Amino acid sequence: MFSYVVLGAGFFTTQQSQKTVTSGVQQASSSLQTLGSVYGIVDGNDTTISEVRFTIGLPAGGSDIDMSKATVTYADSLILEQVDFDTVSGTAVAGNWTVYEVINEQGTANDEIETNEQFVISVGLPTTATVEAYDEFTIELKPNVGAVLSITKSAPAGLDAINVLS
Repeated sequence: MFSYVVLGAGFFTTQQSQKTVTSGVQQASSSLQTLGSVYGIVDGNDTTISEVRFTIGLPAGGSDIDMSKATVTYADSLILEQVDFDTVSGTAVAGNWTVYEVINEQGTANDEIETNEQFVISVGLPTTATVEAYDEFTIELKPNVGAVLSITKSAPAGLDAINVLS
């Protein structure tokens, strides 16, 4: 009887280890990367950045990610706020983010980023955010599976309608 208990405990431990390894591999293979520059958009005659756009893709060998289950957080020296997902493509309104454009679309149009696809993400900064010259901020894109993509940028000295952020 004792040997069955020991054997059962061993099988349970092995099964838990396999689950941990599988989960770790899934997390490691499901990450996002930025592609190209990050842009800050100034709305009309305003003097602050109201929208940030950047392109994301999967690294080589990365697993597909459902972007409708991802969360975006905006942070600066005063604000930490979650930005809500908006299923309407195009420019995101304040406090929302959306897939602005899909490049190299694979198969049927959906919110899942797949191998070789690129998503241009539009983040409408919260209404309480005022990103002016030299201001630094961070946008974090957290997929439901995989690593967090953290983007920390600064506004340039002089703001134009479209600005490459450094």
